[in-house]
Amino acid sequence: MSVKTKQNFRLKQFSPYAAQFLRNTAEQLQSIAVHHAPVDTGNLQTSIEVIPRAITKNTKRVTIWPRGVPYARIQEFGGVIKPKRKPLLAWAIKGKKNKYGKQAYAFAKQVTIKPKRYMQKTRDRADSVIDAEFSKAFKAYIRSLSS
Repeated sequence: MSVKTKQNFRLKQFSPYAAQFLRNTAEQLQSIAVHHAPVDTGNLQTSIEVIPRAITKNTKRVTIWPRGVPYARIQEFGGVIKPKRKPLLAWAIKGKKNKYGKQAYAFAKQVTIKPKRYMQKTRDRADSVIDAEFSKAFKAYIRSLSS
């Protein structure tokens, strides 16, 4: 058996451990992102998903990002919201009633959203999570070779 054949055989043996490493790492990072996400209705937290992406047949990658929540980007990076069709923005004020006993509203020409950086906080912790999970996967692979 040639050296290249031995290397390919060993890489194929490592494949299930690599898949488990990728799954565990993605789940932990997803959990961290959910923990740091700002909460109002909980929609942003529940929308954070692990999205598998295959780059090539030998290389796997995942993305962890909120899906289907249009305000996820502005919550992460901040920005200014301006009305498109009306002169003012309007939103209901939770738990407030106007003098007629109906829902109270707030109005503004624009609203500045400060960046929450909840996904950045996840990226900041990613290296330590990846290192720990890779170490576990590699040790499991080494144990499998000795048995």
